[in-house]
Amino acid sequence: MCFGIGDHLSISVRDRVVVVIDVLRASSTITTALANGALKVYVFREVEDAIEFHRKMSNCILAGERGGLKIEGFHLGNSPLEFSPESVSGKYISFTSSNCARIVDSLRDAKNMVLACFLNISSVCNYIKYLSSKFGLDVVLVCAGRYGSPCSEDLLYAEVLRDMILGFIDKPPTNDFSPFLKLTSSGRNLIKLGFHRDVEYCGAVDVFDVIPLWDGDGFIAFQL
Repeated sequence: MCFGIGDHLSISVRDRVVVVIDVLRASSTITTALANGALKVYVFREVEDAIEFHRKMSNCILAGERGGLKIEGFHLGNSPLEFSPESVSGKYISFTSSNCARIVDSLRDAKNMVLACFLNISSVCNYIKYLSSKFGLDVVLVCAGRYGSPCSEDLLYAEVLRDMILGFIDKPPTNDFSPFLKLTSSGRNLIKLGFHRDVEYCGAVDVFDVIPLWDGDGFIAFQL
């Protein structure tokens, strides 16, 4: 098992299971969108690319943020609470974000890539164990970080997931990580921007059994 921060990986990911972690908030948001019926989430590094794809794609929602705030003219931002069944069910999503989208774009050649958050941690763990036991694939945990630097919420998640995969613990040590998330730099910034409920939401454990699975050009819902 290997760890990486941001898009600075020194190893090939093509034949490994890549787990991208962006607890606050893109992993949590995309997981929520797919669990609530979105057909597929296409992820773009640049705002212009997301807009261009949206123009060409029917039945598509434009979603994303810069600096934590919804981009002007977009339908949705990066708050998971916006991605309700009423908003996203049966629709495609063209998505961009400040951090996670850049990481995903740098890992597009990965054969097995998933997004991970506390909302689906047990399902992600079971999926990794399945692939490791059946195919002997190595695992890379990639923390999205914040503007190229590590962030404590992603590192904590990686440590908890690692301990679950290796069998050191059977389940997360708590059902609610939001008290910790509120103390992180990312959490404090989101609260300052008015997203207190997002931070609380993203700390909940095993709300969904859906895993965002990369299919070559976007994420689809997968369940074991």
